[in-house]
Amino acid sequence: MPEIDKSKALEIAAGKLKHALSAIVPKKKKRAKGNFPLTLCSTSEGKFVLGDSMYESLGSEIDCKGGWSEAIEVDGYVLKRLIETFSDDSAITLGIDNTSLLIRCAGASLKLGRLDPGGKGKTKRKKLPHKGKVEHPPEPVGKRAEFHDTWGFSARVPMPESAVRDEDRVPMPKNAVKDKDKDNGR
Repeated sequence: MPEIDKSKALEIAAGKLKHALSAIVPKKKKRAKGNFPLTLCSTSEGKFVLGDSMYESLGSEIDCKGGWSEAIEVDGYVLKRLIETFSDDSAITLGIDNTSLLIRCAGASLKLGRLDPGGKGKTKRKKLPHKGKVEHPPEPVGKRAEFHDTWGFSARVPMPESAVRDEDRVPMPKNAVKDKDKDNGR
């Protein structure tokens, strides 16, 4: 196993990395094909940044010692599975070279292939799959509402009395019934 270059290495707590990966990388389904591209980089402030490469919508920052200057992409499913094998209180050393991510913890040394060897062939970014503006249901002001209309609950949607079961009826006070009869012209 090649030695990790100290200028391209960082040290991080395994427990924090497990927690961050579990928040970002989804559980792999049995029939899922492909990989989950994950971007890894470090900042000058001593933070290790993980993020979803496809949509750039999910991410996490973790404190670390050291760092590297470039962003790399790896398979999130494989990285998550490897990191889960280490104990929470151990320290993991991550290093990079042109073709792989080097992982060292205690006596174990692992090499995980990059999805962008040499920084070329990075994942193409996609927009989040929104199909346009959100359409709100019509206001029921001028429309007679039917019992099974799909507006969701609203106090303004009228409901026929025949739709309410007898055991669900709320007993009305007698004075409210009299006021209601006066309004109806009885």
